[in-house]
Amino acid sequence: MGSTSSGGSGSRASGAAGAAGSYVGSTGSGGKAGASGTPGSSGAGGASGHGGSGGSAGAAGSGKGGSAGAGGAGAAGSSGQGGAGGSTGATGGFADIVTESLFNQMFPKRNAFYTYQGLVQATKLYPGFASEGTLDVRKREVAAFLANMARETGELVYIEQIAKGPYCQDSAKYPCAQGQQYYGRGPIQISWNYNYGAAGDALGVNLLADPGLVGRDAKIAWETGLWFWSTSKPAGETCHTSMTKSLGFGATVNIINGAVECGGRDPNAVQDRVDHYQSYCVLLGVSSGSNIYC
Repeated sequence: MGSTSSGGSGSRASGAAGAAGSYVGSTGSGGKAGASGTPGSSGAGGASGHGGSGGSAGAAGSGKGGSAGAGGAGAAGSSGQGGAGGSTGATGGFADIVTESLFNQMFPKRNAFYTYQGLVQATKLYPGFASEGTLDVRKREVAAFLANMARETGELVYIEQIAKGPYCQDSAKYPCAQGQQYYGRGPIQISWNYNYGAAGDALGVNLLADPGLVGRDAKIAWETGLWFWSTSKPAGETCHTSMTKSLGFGATVNIINGAVECGGRDPNAVQDRVDHYQSYCVLLGVSSGSNIYC
């Protein structure tokens, strides 16, 4: 990603190696809902229901599972109750964790381009985001995502990279379109033609022909951020899986911009990301967890 302000920095997404843009993994899926119990049978862990006993005087009117009576018609026994349904997987998502008013509180100076609704709509393309794991895990992923986006854009102020350039590298699969420039745009500041090409393939839009769409359509802009977050895995884990596996916030920084910031290369930049992360964790009512530095 290209730098956006004097406090911003480039990222792995804009690196010449193109590792970030070349991996398009599948998103995780939520847990499957448990089947509801059938009458007389147990749900997950439930005891089987039993039929009621037959009437004491009935000759033919026994209940289900009840013994026949000896005399006139007895009342039928009641059928057993179905067991409780199985437990569902993780529910909800970003909108259940961050309301629009909280989003506005997190980014009081944000550019109006970065709409809350655009982000909510974008999460539908990557339903695993903020919907897997415990509630604390989901909150930490949201805080980590927003903290990194805040660093890349000056707290959602900048839409485009300040130091613009063509950012075109020879690529047989994703050749640069004539007259187009592939500098950083959007919340992740996606840059380079091969990243625009790979992201466009995943999102179903031709970003090679029109990279400027990332700077004009809030939903697509947020989708590029979630695309990188959910699919880029230069070291085997994505930002998403790093958080769902509780590897720590520092792992996401290493994926996004480790070659520039981590290992003592730019401690101020790392601290800025961590400060945002911890601030958002407080607002979400969750601890920041371990391994927050890289």
